[in-house]
Amino acid sequence: MRTLLLGLLVCCLIGCSGGEVEQQRKDSDTAEYQLLVKEIKELEDSLKSSEQAINKMAAVEFIAKSEAFASGFSKDPQAAFMLFRAADVARGIGVYDLAIQHWQTVYDNYPEYEFWEEALFMMGYTYENNIGDKAKAKEKYEAFLEKHPTHKRATDVKQILAVIDKSPEDLVREFQKKQKEEQQN
Repeated sequence: MRTLLLGLLVCCLIGCSGGEVEQQRKDSDTAEYQLLVKEIKELEDSLKSSEQAINKMAAVEFIAKSEAFASGFSKDPQAAFMLFRAADVARGIGVYDLAIQHWQTVYDNYPEYEFWEEALFMMGYTYENNIGDKAKAKEKYEAFLEKHPTHKRATDVKQILAVIDKSPEDLVREFQKKQKEEQQN
């Protein structure tokens, strides 16, 4: 009940604040906002500096704090960045479904984010290379080409789609055949 009342109070304050931009500025001034940003930065730094295998506990904490940030400050421009990084870390520790979920959220909700298109690409990449679901990978890659045909990764995606259903043996045979043809010419 207390949470509901607090939520209603926050909604009223947001509605009366004079717009989302003003609210974002106020949100970024709150202690909760500053603390989450600081903790996420520290966790990210610890993950980057680790010379050994990823510390899974720190990774899980990083993901949780990033999710909390994105949930609590969804209109903040950093929310998409936090979710994208959380997806990267989730993929890094083998929690592929969560990674895809976060990239999907970025793709669905943050079209202004500079790596928005990359979120769709990374879903395809993760399905292909980590989960081994070529059908889902193709679906994401084809959606990427359809929606972003001029993106810098479009050529790569076309090449991936050209070979995604081929076995390594088939690829070797094609390569050898092409080499042989080039030598004859």
